[in-house]
Amino acid sequence: TDTGLFGRVSGATIKNLTVTGDKVAGAKYAGVIAGYAINGSTIYNCHSAVKTVQGATAGGIVGRVQAAGADGSFNVIKGCTSSSEIVLLASKDVFGGGIVGAAGATEISWCINTGNVKSEVGSTNLLTAGGILGVQGASSMTSNVRNCYSTGDVTLLSTVDATYAGGIIGRAAHINGENYLDNCFSTGHAIVKDEAGAAVDGKYGSLIGHIRYVLFVSNCYTSIPVSECPEVGFDPYACIENGNITIITEAQMKGNDAVTNMKLGSGWVADAAGFPTIDLSAAKDTETPPEPEVTTPDPSVTTTPAPTTTTP
Repeated sequence: TDTGLFGRVSGATIKNLTVTGDKVAGAKYAGVIAGYAINGSTIYNCHSAVKTVQGATAGGIVGRVQAAGADGSFNVIKGCTSSSEIVLLASKDVFGGGIVGAAGATEISWCINTGNVKSEVGSTNLLTAGGILGVQGASSMTSNVRNCYSTGDVTLLSTVDATYAGGIIGRAAHINGENYLDNCFSTGHAIVKDEAGAAVDGKYGSLIGHIRYVLFVSNCYTSIPVSECPEVGFDPYACIENGNITIITEAQMKGNDAVTNMKLGSGWVADAAGFPTIDLSAAKDTETPPEPEVTTPDPSVTTTPAPTTTTP
């Protein structure tokens, strides 16, 4: 049920890979680099150019990430990019993200998604998806998203009330701690539709589809007008999307002035012709990651090495 170049990894380090191909498909957890990553794993400078990823919990890089290491260290998804289309399959709980489907005890940073996320069918309980991350705070464990952007659209078919779509995060879930969203931007359209194809109000947001309890948001930008914050339905809660997200034009997100316009800071490099790129040498981890565990990749998936200093 764990499908990817690596099915399941624990306390592992995977870095400097580019994966190409037509499809990665799994019945449950599916990701181009790994289906399931746990116990303080690190995935660094990895890139997906696989056309389609299919699963009940699916991401362009990893399907599901959770559980800190024995020393309390978080999982790290850093310096990764994906252009894969994410297609979500029917299940009880369905989570999809351009980078990660569901994440707990995880830091996602310096990642870029350009692929679309969609559900062809609904779920029987909960369906959430985002341009970067489907559900933040999975299994009641803190997760943070920093210095990321998505240009992919998120389109979900609503067959249950708990269906949420966001340009960056589908749902910030109930956790035993705090979730953060910092220094991110999105140009993708997120929408939830009913079976007749009509938009379902209150189920989608420009960057965040739904906030359950508290999400701390700072310095985030969208070119899509901020929708009315979706209902939360729990108490206490804080719904703080409005007031912490700035609407600017897509033109202001591109070109030589983009880094300044969005106050992105170091690690970002302006591109005269498009969106900012990431300088991995500036964003590189200062600590040496743990040695990788011995794992066996799926031989049906093709990989080519990418140098660590390459700008994704």
